[in-house]
Amino acid sequence: MNSVEEIKKNSFQFLHRLYKLSGCDEMVLFYTLDISKELGFCADLTKNITNYLYSKDLIELISDGYVVRITDIGIRKVLETLSNPDKPTEYFPPFNIIYDTKMINSQIQQDSPQSTQITMNKKWFKNIVLSSIPLKQMDDQGMPINSASGCIISYCNKKLLLTVQHATGNMGNWVIEIKYVPGKGTEVHQVGAMMFLKEGNLITGKWRDIDFAYAIIPDNVQPYYQEVSYLDKKIKAEIPRLINTINFNIEPDKNHKYSFHGQARVSRDDEQQYVYAQPTIELDMQYVGAEDDMYNFKLNRRHPGHEYYKGCSGAPIVDSDGNIVALVVCGDMKESIIYGISLKKYKIVIDIECGIIK
Repeated sequence: MNSVEEIKKNSFQFLHRLYKLSGCDEMVLFYTLDISKELGFCADLTKNITNYLYSKDLIELISDGYVVRITDIGIRKVLETLSNPDKPTEYFPPFNIIYDTKMINSQIQQDSPQSTQITMNKKWFKNIVLSSIPLKQMDDQGMPINSASGCIISYCNKKLLLTVQHATGNMGNWVIEIKYVPGKGTEVHQVGAMMFLKEGNLITGKWRDIDFAYAIIPDNVQPYYQEVSYLDKKIKAEIPRLINTINFNIEPDKNHKYSFHGQARVSRDDEQQYVYAQPTIELDMQYVGAEDDMYNFKLNRRHPGHEYYKGCSGAPIVDSDGNIVALVVCGDMKESIIYGISLKKYKIVIDIECGIIK
């Protein structure tokens, strides 16, 4: 069992390493295990460290802590500790105690990065996160009981929400999460009727559901990505989510990397005002082929289980140039594959809806 002071000491080492590797850039992501292995921390200690740093708003944990990034508050707290090396700060012991003379020449002090910086630029990161639209199914009391994802596109002077049928086809009250308003709760837009597709043969009478859904939404619907403080629920950052212009002719290939972002495992606070959603992100997937209307993407790690991705269905799969090529449908745990439905194949449906084809 690690003492509180030991946790604080190790937590600063972890945060300080993030600070140095990121170059004070909040948008740079790292694999948590890479940082902990470099510092010689075991899994249990790493969990205690990341929980402590997250509880103080010093880091953001993504995908159940699989991915980590330093926050603006984290950068400022590192600088505060470095500026007064002989004095303790609010969250950490004195710097000169954390790094005693035995550690001056240790790996922690080296400037050359040993950890894997996730291979993306700021624009790609923003496209992955900001293109994903959180969807919630609400009960009769206006509280979320289910979650999914989608994207909003602007096409032929119409604004459309694209998502998948298996997640939203239960005829429930689905809404787009717009933003959190302090003291009031989460502002939402009710989607209303969604359009679902079937494919079949009139002669044989065999039909199947197509895992694709869409709805036309008003032009004034604008969701926001927000960073809300874990401690006091104050809004630290607010950025409009992207309304994408899609090139339906782009198909995935083996020369690009692919990623998606969703919000899973919804919970709410005691005042019933703020909905917490664990962000889930998968990065650097490889396109490995297609089957009918499904593209196959190989994860860059072992599939963590279907429950892990609950709420990500419908999330846009984005290539390393920022193009949306598919929507997340499901996965294969054994093969570590994510399946995404082709947007190109169902462009004709959108063309009919928008009046291009009559």
